[in-house]
Amino acid sequence: TGKVDHGPTSDGTTFIWDTENRTEAKAIYMQGEWQINDTWALTLGARWAEDEKEGEENLFLYREGMFLAATCVTNQVAAGGTSADCGDGDADGVVSLAEYNQNVTGALDADGNVINFDTLRKNGVPWALGLYRKMNATYDDVTWRVNFDFTPTEDDLVYFSITTGYRAGGFNLGYFSPSSDYDNESLTSYELGYKGQLLDGTLQVNASAYYYDYEDISLQFLESSIVGEGTSVSNAPGAVTIGAEVDILWLATESLTIGGNYSFTKAEYDGEPLPAKQVVDTTNPYAPVELYTAEERKIKIDGEPLPRIPETKWTVWAEYTIQMGDNGKVVGMTALSYTDEFGAAGRPLPAGGLVTAPDFMRWDARIGWESADDQWAVTAFVNNINNEIGTRNMFSYSSQGGYRRAIEPTNPRMAGLEVHYKFGAF
Repeated sequence: TGKVDHGPTSDGTTFIWDTENRTEAKAIYMQGEWQINDTWALTLGARWAEDEKEGEENLFLYREGMFLAATCVTNQVAAGGTSADCGDGDADGVVSLAEYNQNVTGALDADGNVINFDTLRKNGVPWALGLYRKMNATYDDVTWRVNFDFTPTEDDLVYFSITTGYRAGGFNLGYFSPSSDYDNESLTSYELGYKGQLLDGTLQVNASAYYYDYEDISLQFLESSIVGEGTSVSNAPGAVTIGAEVDILWLATESLTIGGNYSFTKAEYDGEPLPAKQVVDTTNPYAPVELYTAEERKIKIDGEPLPRIPETKWTVWAEYTIQMGDNGKVVGMTALSYTDEFGAAGRPLPAGGLVTAPDFMRWDARIGWESADDQWAVTAFVNNINNEIGTRNMFSYSSQGGYRRAIEPTNPRMAGLEVHYKFGAF
């Protein structure tokens, strides 16, 4: 809900927006396992789920605007020029860029002079819009799972699974949401993995490779419709994710433990939305909305990466423990991690790198003492030793936001001392 203090009597715009979503979920599921022989096992599962959703929206909008002048300028630019005066002081049928900018920022009087904005606002046409709507929908699906386990030894497991899932659709409750609702998203995942202990049980390895096939994937897009441009959750045709990950834990000695993990993920859109649902870009300063039509700013997403998914991530760490008998122990640990670049939230298409968060690396270290009864612990730490600022998330703003790029940064270098005491079993 957003509003100003004095409601419709205040200057400018008042927008009061109140929405509510209610969901009633039901599910029936079953799973069984068949131990075929000493080395093979089969697991089968199925699930029926239903989501009954209700949505309500109640909004009030008040504005003061010069609709005749604004419409005239818009029509003249869109049509490539007419014989109308359109308030620009001439009748040449063409609105220049300077004249257009003057019109949208303050308009011109009959002599071609720029009208003061306050005068324009006070002489504007006041109007209000009240809207209430209620929506109901039921979403359901049947999903299933098939999994094969192969255990050639007590220390090794190889598995292969096919699993389906779904995410229920819903409503877009919001002013200027081009899509009123969106449909179910479905997923079929294929995974091949290994879990085992090697080197006499001192090395633990977990590894997997997977393929995710999304249909009607529901993500947030900026779309164009007869009510204008707005943000909606909408169904893209699909997406494909191919990835692999490995996690290793090695007890190198009684005192030294070394670990690490690595993941590779390639996630891309698969297919284009229908023409009426094509994504419109309002965040590209090289194609400002003031100069380019919505049709000219439509972008292709097929083959483009999904936002906020780095292609590569890895971490390596080591821990060393010095046992001191009744005097407790000293534990030192250090970790180095890397995160690859990724696209900003809500942006399927990088615009010249402007919406790409750069890669970064982080190095942490800590050393501490723990009492023999595990009640006391004192630890000194330094996080982000290299003081490299990374990006947790990145956002792109439209023309109304000045085409800004904003990030949620990681923390800078931080050092400190921690003291812990355990009360009883806690």
